[in-house]
Amino acid sequence: MKNRLTKILNSNTMVGVGPMSINSINATIDLAKYSKLPLMLIPSRRQIDRNEGYVGNFNSIKFSNYLKNKKNIILCRDHGGPWQNNYEVENNLNIKKAMLSAKKSFETDIDSGFEIIHVDPSIDINNKLNIEIILDRIFELVEHCWHYSKKKKKKILFEIGTEEQNGLLETFENYEYAFSKLNKFFLSNKIPNPIFFVVQFGTKVMEDKNIGKFNKITNFSELKDKNKEFLRIINFLRKNKIFTKIHNVDYLSDRHLSFLKMCKVGAINVAPEFGVVETRSFIKILKDNNLDELLKNFLDLSYKSKKWKKWVINKNKISKFKCSELSGHYVFSSKEFKKIKNEANKYLIKRNIDMDGIMYSSVKNSILRYLKRFSLL
Repeated sequence: MKNRLTKILNSNTMVGVGPMSINSINATIDLAKYSKLPLMLIPSRRQIDRNEGYVGNFNSIKFSNYLKNKKNIILCRDHGGPWQNNYEVENNLNIKKAMLSAKKSFETDIDSGFEIIHVDPSIDINNKLNIEIILDRIFELVEHCWHYSKKKKKKILFEIGTEEQNGLLETFENYEYAFSKLNKFFLSNKIPNPIFFVVQFGTKVMEDKNIGKFNKITNFSELKDKNKEFLRIINFLRKNKIFTKIHNVDYLSDRHLSFLKMCKVGAINVAPEFGVVETRSFIKILKDNNLDELLKNFLDLSYKSKKWKKWVINKNKISKFKCSELSGHYVFSSKEFKKIKNEANKYLIKRNIDMDGIMYSSVKNSILRYLKRFSLL
């Protein structure tokens, strides 16, 4: 598997799609059939985990079974690590229990056929992190996953690095130091080096925009000039046969995506954008058909979920409607949403309006933009 992926990544940027809903999953499956190269589905532990998740009422095993025999799909765990799901945070688990819970999650992933495991211990709800603590936790989790996969005769690859922009890995020297420690660990334990290393590149998603410093650069020559450090990191990793992964690529312009392609970034992750796009599609259907009471019920349901809180820049400068747009996809699998959707469908079917078809198309077109930009179709 690694040889095949390495061959692809040497000349292409791969795309990781966050499974924000059933429609986004199905759209990815359908696009993968026609794609020249594999697509990655990248559920976080909050989206789909061994015992919980908000997407499609899936757990890890059910999700894997849903994808069985689907062509050109690589199943990847995104952000595996302690406190990366709601249960561990809400129950205020200590580090020992949170690590144990994370290990059990990884075991289920491996049993379920996840091929790429992202080890990300960048969250600690009790203490401040530093690079040494993060590396020690990476070593512990990687070693556990590797031994478990060997025991179960499963082949896995690793993605290493943090999404959190905590300032720990921002300079070439910091990446070089982290890599030297990682390389020594992987070598001494006879574990193949990671396929991906997550690199901070000034991409950050809040609300429905990318507010990172990268997206604020508008001049192409300025892009090259201000990202010399980044290019240095990419080249350093490639020399060591590891590929760069950029998270939080949502909402970037085509021009900025083209720059990432030019830089030979190994892979990108996109997720919340697809949830917002589909939510807006649902809202538009209700608005266009004057289903005002159902629209109000949906907006209230979404707002009361409070899932918008993590995405808001300034809670005093955002409308309730906007908050509902940001968190709508979180409630798609709830009984309350299904009731609203069924009521709407009773009206729409009589008018030959295919609600699911419209919502599916909206998210498919959003994913399609990234595939076209990286010449994957």
